[in-house]
Amino acid sequence: MRLYTKIFKKVKISELCVFIFTCALLLSLIICGKTSETPEKTYPKLTYSREILVDTDYTFENEGLNFPILVRENPVNKDIIVLDRGNQCFYVFSQEGEFIRKIGEYRGKGPGDLLDPAWFEVDKEGNIYVFEEGNMRISIFSNEGKYIDSFRVQGDYGDTRFYVTVDQEIVMNNLRGGDYYCTVFSKDGKLLREIGKITKYHESDRVNNYFAACSSFKDSNGNYYIFMQYMPLVKIYDEMGKLLEEKSLTHIPEIATDMDDYIPPEKQSITEGYGPSLVKFYWQIIFRNDKFYLIGLEPFEINDPERFQENEMILYIYELDKELRILKRISCNAGNYVDINTRSEILTRLRGLFFWSVEISHDEKYIIHPERFNSKILRFSP
Repeated sequence: MRLYTKIFKKVKISELCVFIFTCALLLSLIICGKTSETPEKTYPKLTYSREILVDTDYTFENEGLNFPILVRENPVNKDIIVLDRGNQCFYVFSQEGEFIRKIGEYRGKGPGDLLDPAWFEVDKEGNIYVFEEGNMRISIFSNEGKYIDSFRVQGDYGDTRFYVTVDQEIVMNNLRGGDYYCTVFSKDGKLLREIGKITKYHESDRVNNYFAACSSFKDSNGNYYIFMQYMPLVKIYDEMGKLLEEKSLTHIPEIATDMDDYIPPEKQSITEGYGPSLVKFYWQIIFRNDKFYLIGLEPFEINDPERFQENEMILYIYELDKELRILKRISCNAGNYVDINTRSEILTRLRGLFFWSVEISHDEKYIIHPERFNSKILRFSP
């Protein structure tokens, strides 16, 4: 007891308080770090097998797939809707891959025509919403393919992806050079609100615009989730546009690995003609049944075409809850492409094969993916 008294007499009270505070802080960080992460062993890892749903040589009404870029499942009747960029139309197939109907008969500017369709979504009633780059508009078709309405989208959209909510609002990703991460329209084209003032990280607007790229969704509570494409970050806003919190995605192993090459926006250097050095942390995000599906591609050898041909391309999908905790991981073997011979061809093919093109079925039992260059539709299942 006397020894402790002598020690405390030599130590100033302020120094002792700092020491105790530091120890408490370190202990809390360790505890929080352990609880906030999702250890690999706590979530299942599944491998899905690959089958061809619609093959290259399948013809219907003297037509066939010609560069299919996007697939969606109709939640009403479970039909498979394929956006065919080459033929400028939709093709609808059954769950067995049998042709049912064509939607969008003509390439043009009139009502019901399609001109350079780039993205589409299906609402809870089975209505199809499609953004046409050629007409800068969103056109809407019924479950049976009948034209309903369309409206122009003003401005220069750098990203044509959007999300349709359960109450049929259209959440469109950021306007190039605009001030917000996403713009919300009603079904008839009325501007409802803008969400998330874009953060200015850098003195260069070019850098800020690059880092504003995102995928935007609205959950059942009316909150908006903004997944930043080039930052391991999710911004969450309420329906009035107030920032509620920011969450990191670095607990996902592949994203943690990519952090080695990540340069944050405030540390970017930019010269004339060159943009920032970017790391794409995921290829696509799907929001379904109040869960997020983060989709990426496992690392592979790209600099040596001969070695690349020996590698199989593996899609990985993380299922996340609204707290962004990992629920499970799915691996899909998408095959290898031995007809690719050069590095530039590899990069081109990759963009065509995997960029924003995966669909999760509404019962979460299978995954659909269009092989754009081979004009076929794949399905993956446990």
